[in-house]
Amino acid sequence: MVKSKDYVKEVEEELKGLRIRIDERKKFILEQKKLEQQIEEQTKDLGLPIDAEELKRLYASLSGNKGQARIACIYCGNLVIVHTKSRSTIETLKWITEFKEYAKGDDLKDIENIIKELVFRKNNGFEISDELIENIELVVHRVQIKYLN
Repeated sequence: MVKSKDYVKEVEEELKGLRIRIDERKKFILEQKKLEQQIEEQTKDLGLPIDAEELKRLYASLSGNKGQARIACIYCGNLVIVHTKSRSTIETLKWITEFKEYAKGDDLKDIENIIKELVFRKNNGFEISDELIENIELVVHRVQIKYLN
């Protein structure tokens, strides 16, 4: 069976597109590994668990054990900061939404405002600014300290 030149060109174009997608996926995986390494470094000194299964176990046990809830608060806050510093708006949004559960009063309002700002930036293609990073670091620190007491 002989294929036409047009068919061969179509297949070659499709292969070219697939190679581009594979290269993009490889870059994404490398970035993800780099981020995981940053998280591991951030949490190692605190003796916090770093794998997803351990984090799930902590979340599952929050209702009955204040000590583990404190660990989860610190861990979640650290993830917010790591993702914020890497300027990953979507990952920051994911983790700050989880972290919001530990905040009360003015801190809760501050986090809700930060979430609105992050959503705005995501929707309009803006990067997380240095000023917003500093603000997030301060709020996360405040919440973690209050939650530990």
